Amino acid sequence: MYRKELKRLIDKYPDALCINLGCGFDDKFSQVDNGRITWFDVDLPDQIEKRRKVYSDRERCTMLDGSALDGEWINQLPKRDMNIIVMEGVLEYFSKDQVKTCINMLCDSFEHGYLLAELHSPFLEKNGSHHDAVKHTNATFGWGTKSGREYLALEPRMSLVSETSYNEEMKKYSIRGKLFAIVGKNINNRLAVFKW
Repeated sequence: MYRKELKRLIDKYPDALCINLGCGFDDKFSQVDNGRITWFDVDLPDQIEKRRKVYSDRERCTMLDGSALDGEWINQLPKRDMNIIVMEGVLEYFSKDQVKTCINMLCDSFEHGYLLAELHSPFLEKNGSHHDAVKHTNATFGWGTKSGREYLALEPRMSLVSETSYNEEMKKYSIRGKLFAIVGKNINNRLAVFKW
């Protein structure tokens, strides 16, 4: 889903500045590179240190220390007319106040942009301790929403372009996925695309 949406936006804005914020070990750049975009993989210093053991900086793809809650690192970026920010598996761990801090910072720092964000439900916020992603860690899920429209109250400069449940992708591959798309319709995570 992310790759498809990213490619669509990069086709529309082939010289965009792209930022994978909270990148972890993800390597979306190699999946969507059009030979023209400028890409930054951004994460906390300890995570970037670990990432550098696996990846190296490449032409037009640079690793950078930075926090999704503090925009100081943005001063190191080149200016572009369009900015595409990816936050997969990041905002779902933030409180409502932290989400607000993050999206306000993005809108303050980039005149125009798109945010591709993974969102989760209030059900997962309340029952997330059993989820595979956190049950063997100290992590907890943060603010869950029924719709990406709830983000617009925190940052009115943003508009919601689209929102797609991961069920839409899962149901293509198995009967179990099709069943979960019906039974767990409002439980699974979603890809929300915002624009400002």
